Amino acid sequence: MRSKSFSLCINSAYIAICIAVCFILVNIASGLVVSPKLLSHEVQIRDVAASFALPIIGGFCFFILPFIISIAYKEVLSNGQNCGLSLSQSTKLACQIKNIPRKVLIICVVGGFLMMFSYFYSEHLFFVEDLSDEENLIRYPLILQAWWMWTGIFLSISVILRNTKIIDKFIVEYLTVELFRNQHRYPFAKAVFWNALFFSIGISLVPLFWIGGEPLFKDFLLAMTILLILINLTFYPLISIRQIKSSTFETLKAANQYEWHVSQVTTQISFEKLTPHERDLILSDAQSLNESSPKRWTNLCLLVMRVSILIAIPFFTWSIFKLLNNSLFLVQI
Repeated sequence: MRSKSFSLCINSAYIAICIAVCFILVNIASGLVVSPKLLSHEVQIRDVAASFALPIIGGFCFFILPFIISIAYKEVLSNGQNCGLSLSQSTKLACQIKNIPRKVLIICVVGGFLMMFSYFYSEHLFFVEDLSDEENLIRYPLILQAWWMWTGIFLSISVILRNTKIIDKFIVEYLTVELFRNQHRYPFAKAVFWNALFFSIGISLVPLFWIGGEPLFKDFLLAMTILLILINLTFYPLISIRQIKSSTFETLKAANQYEWHVSQVTTQISFEKLTPHERDLILSDAQSLNESSPKRWTNLCLLVMRVSILIAIPFFTWSIFKLLNNSLFLVQI
């Protein structure tokens, strides 16, 4: 298993920071980072933005991943034991989050190279004829940095969506009504929120590419569309849990009017793990849940507020960037 997989520890995050700082220092030392007012070619102005955007976005992707994986790992481990699984079973499930198949990394590296190559080739950025050989030469480190950034982006999206798939599979196969004892908390809510927050902050960093210029409206629409799709995918497990929770309590209340027949109840609810006393407790929880509509409204408002914050972060950062970009010396006169 280990020979075909790899893991990202907290040290990986600090290494990513060091690499990003080194890239920025190389760009400064090579002379790429100067005021766009001193540059005459559009490509050189774009290179100034890329000198910061490529290392920062790539560093952010590699930096945040170990923390995202750690949160999801702990959630699966604790919820597995709460569902009645043994420590070894829970650990085995959680290790699916921690141990990432090497083929995922290979695909991301190849995909990052293809994305970098196609973009540089389509934009004629490998060699700009209007620039001298020396000016073209100092731009070459940006090729490596673009490859590094796109690899980080693909790896981040792949790992988070893979974690979401594993969590959703856990919900379908192992989720039991015991996890619903806490009326106002959903399992895996913390992992889901941090995944969505990662995507929101990542989209917020896109304006770094527009230093010295104006953001394009089509780019804004594309970025927001991608953000909404990714947030919807990451929140899918919570939607599944909500549906299961609702159907579980409805089935429990209906079954309470008759004798408990395990064969007549859906296996997904795992009634075979419940004693009559536990069933009474859960029915009591269900009754209490139905009688606490203000609490439900509070939880709904909290969820809506969190989603609104995730969507508002890019709007806020993009607005701040536009103000700074228009007020500082970066705007050409």
